[in-house]
Amino acid sequence: MGESIFGAVLGRTLVIVSDAHLGVASPDTEEALLEFFDAVPGLGDCLLINGDLFDFWFTYSRVIPRRGFHVAAALARLRRRVPIVLVGGNHDRWDRDFWERRWAQALREHPDAVANRAPNAHLVAAVADLEPGRALDAGCGHGAEAIWLAASGWRVTAVDFAATALHQGQVTAREIGPDIAERIEWVEGDLATWEPPARRFDLVISLYVHVAGTVHEMVGRLARAVAPGGTLFLVGHLPVDPATGEPSPAAGQVQVTEAEAVGALDARDWDIVIAEERVRAKGDGVDVVVCARYHAEL
Repeated sequence: MGESIFGAVLGRTLVIVSDAHLGVASPDTEEALLEFFDAVPGLGDCLLINGDLFDFWFTYSRVIPRRGFHVAAALARLRRRVPIVLVGGNHDRWDRDFWERRWAQALREHPDAVANRAPNAHLVAAVADLEPGRALDAGCGHGAEAIWLAASGWRVTAVDFAATALHQGQVTAREIGPDIAERIEWVEGDLATWEPPARRFDLVISLYVHVAGTVHEMVGRLARAVAPGGTLFLVGHLPVDPATGEPSPAAGQVQVTEAEAVGALDARDWDIVIAEERVRAKGDGVDVVVCARYHAEL
């Protein structure tokens, strides 16, 4: 196919597919796409998916049409053999409006479940014994972890780009009591671009965030917010269950992985306390848990 910037960066032969539109495509189209994925390693060095693969934006209120899970699982398997680059199309976006609608639907249909959701068990086990200080909850959603941290004595900056979720967090915190509410600063910000203040926080957490760019870049940006002696705590959900090969509820998303998160941290400055995959208690896949301590001097 000749020399190109893609060939120079990604491999000698680039295989391209675009506009599959699985949300409106027939089962025959999906089957043909799966067969194509099987053939990719024999066709080239890298696969470029040039937009509009799952086709949920503008049309679907859920992230991926259910039958798209098989495609997501196939991509996860293929990624072990060749690099894959995904370029979002105008129908392939998890953006602010999508999450606003999703949170509004959850609060409308299951208000008690949202308001009473317990903080993440991985987080509670890992940081319960830390001395409270300043904490950043990056991608806080409706604030279950931020509120738990505030109740444990932390002063929390809680960031999310879904105003509906932030409002629910504020309401819940005020209902618990003014001593909790005044410990939390709620910030509307997009983690794709939001830059936290450098070396400000004793604890930075980010749980189940769908990464808009690369895991390496996001982890590095959050790591720069951790003060000397502080802790970075990350949790992701693998898109495919390694034991079964079945797609998880996070199929099609980019979330934190053990290798990418640890690889983004300079071993000269960070002590890795936890870096492991854990089977979820509900049996719906595997979580990645990474906890690291920053020991560099200012």
